[in-house]
Amino acid sequence: MLPARKEIIRVALAGNPNSGKTTVFNALTGGRRHTGNYPGVTVEAELGWYHHNGTRVEITDLPGTYSLSARTLDEKVARDALLNRTFDVVVCIADAFSLERSLYLAVQIMELSMPMILVLNKNDLARASGYAVDQRILSRIFGIPVVPTVATKKEGIEELRRLIADRTHHRRPHSISYGEDLDRAVERLQDRISADAGREEFPPPRWVALKLLEGDEPVTAAVLRKSTDAVRLRGEVENLRSEIQRRFSDDPAVVFAERRYGVISGACQEAVCRTAETRHRLSDALDAVIMHPLLGIPIFLAAVYLLFKLTFSLGQYPGSWIEHAVEFVSGLVTRLWPAEWPILARSLLTDGIISGVGNVLVFLPNIGFLFLGISILEDSGYMARAAFIMDRLLHKIGLHGRSFIPLLLGFGCSVPAVMATRTIEGKKERLTTMMIIPLMSCSARFTVYALIIPAFFPPRLRAPVLWTVYLVGVVVAIGAARLLRNTIFKGEGRAFVMELPPYRMPTLIALWHHMWFRTRLFVRKAGTIILLMSVVMWFLTTFPRTGEGDSAPGGGRGSLQGTYAAAIGRGLEPVLKPMGFDWRIGTALVGAVVAKEVFISQLAIIFAVEEEKSSILQQRLRESYPPLVGCTLLLFILISMPCIATMAAVRAESGSWLLALAQLVILTVVACGVATGVYQLGVLLGIGV
Repeated sequence: MLPARKEIIRVALAGNPNSGKTTVFNALTGGRRHTGNYPGVTVEAELGWYHHNGTRVEITDLPGTYSLSARTLDEKVARDALLNRTFDVVVCIADAFSLERSLYLAVQIMELSMPMILVLNKNDLARASGYAVDQRILSRIFGIPVVPTVATKKEGIEELRRLIADRTHHRRPHSISYGEDLDRAVERLQDRISADAGREEFPPPRWVALKLLEGDEPVTAAVLRKSTDAVRLRGEVENLRSEIQRRFSDDPAVVFAERRYGVISGACQEAVCRTAETRHRLSDALDAVIMHPLLGIPIFLAAVYLLFKLTFSLGQYPGSWIEHAVEFVSGLVTRLWPAEWPILARSLLTDGIISGVGNVLVFLPNIGFLFLGISILEDSGYMARAAFIMDRLLHKIGLHGRSFIPLLLGFGCSVPAVMATRTIEGKKERLTTMMIIPLMSCSARFTVYALIIPAFFPPRLRAPVLWTVYLVGVVVAIGAARLLRNTIFKGEGRAFVMELPPYRMPTLIALWHHMWFRTRLFVRKAGTIILLMSVVMWFLTTFPRTGEGDSAPGGGRGSLQGTYAAAIGRGLEPVLKPMGFDWRIGTALVGAVVAKEVFISQLAIIFAVEEEKSSILQQRLRESYPPLVGCTLLLFILISMPCIATMAAVRAESGSWLLALAQLVILTVVACGVATGVYQLGVLLGIGV
């Protein structure tokens, strides 16, 4: 007899940015998740699951969005997923602290007439600020279950799991009334759509009628294509829209938006009580300083400087532990390697794999502390303030504060940063932001900085130098953005509207999750791309073997001169020499096209092959090059071409290979020009030589 098939409940998780949606997702799934793509687009989706009393619950985390108007790609993806995919229930996360704003998305989802559960997250912040939300009243008003939660402390999560797993609680919301006149127009059009397009074509008809009356162009075009009498349907829609326009003296889309807010306001008046406590006193006092027109940017730069200072200070100790572990493992393999086994295989394992990957993993603690610091700034609520602070500067170069978020993500990884530009409404602002993201030093570039800076600068100068490198990238990005917005992407700037989340103390669980989620991408890259490139580099530095001295890599200087790596590097040397680079740096830069971290592993392999004595890579760099070369190398790595993954992301988001290739060529040419200018000026003045 076959075992009974386990019941599966499919859930869509929706909510505003900063509503705690990701925290609820993590609390529900307990870390059981993977990533995929939403059908038809290159948008990454978080997919998770858990089991409750024998029922498997599968959760799709929709992109965070403020509405379903489909003006941005995130809104379109969220709306298309709700319309085209089969979900048993939609869980909408609302911020109880900012309930009226959060409920706008919830009301739009209610218009889809799908089974729904409303979650009032951050309930502790609401209570602390003098708000008391009666979820029973909200449940009665909307006709759906309402659950208060504090996801950071997992309060209410078990109750939410129970409601999701029990289909008897999957209730469709009450039909929302927007007033007799508007309801009559919606019902009239709804009946027409039901008879014409068919319920299976565009469910639900009431939602389609609302979109037609609002003038939603994609929905209107799709409905008219499927209509059996498109001319008649178009005429009826236009007549109803004109009637609404005449009656309310405003665009129908604005009228419906106002009525939604009216419904929300009425619900909140019934369900929300406000105590007499004084609110926002501390928050307002902090904002008066942090967001001050004159003090805001210096405070932001100081916070970034402190972050870099702590990254170097805290990361050096575990980094040295990893370095000693790599040396120990490499030495152990060498000592235990049987004499009858091939020496080339031992060299591949020690000089190629262990040394190549190990010399990159040494910087893993620095990466971890960097992401930890960024997570603290994000979770505390400061990063949203920084976006507003930078909006004043960004607006002057033709961008706005919303571009700050992708640019900020660029300090972690350029790929998700490029993908995050889809939240920017204006196409020209989006493309401009996309083009300058590689100038934000990603974590891959950070590992190279962490190698080069200690090699050429004393401890007291390391944090200032790193801070300066990042600042140079920002300055170059500002200049590039200004140039692009005045030429090929010329156009009017847009206003920036974004919520300011309340200040809060980050939780250890949330910080650990954010830090590990970002750091593990670096570890995954070390185990795949960097490992592969280390093996390739070992092959290039080992072959062809032309003499007895080539019995093993590292057997002497002559063993490297005739290899493929030397041939590649010497071919590039005429171009690189004006920047102070030799063939060894040139060879390593070739691998850095794949991933910037590969630069470290390739240099490690080159120097391990070339020198008889084993030593740390920073010592070898210090012995081989003057400090001026260290400066030019920092600038070249900062400005030069993005990695292949970033190029692919730019191509996917912009829809143009030409734009991706132009970005690669332009940044590389600028990097060569800047590095050459700095090196030649340094030689002329006798600085750092």
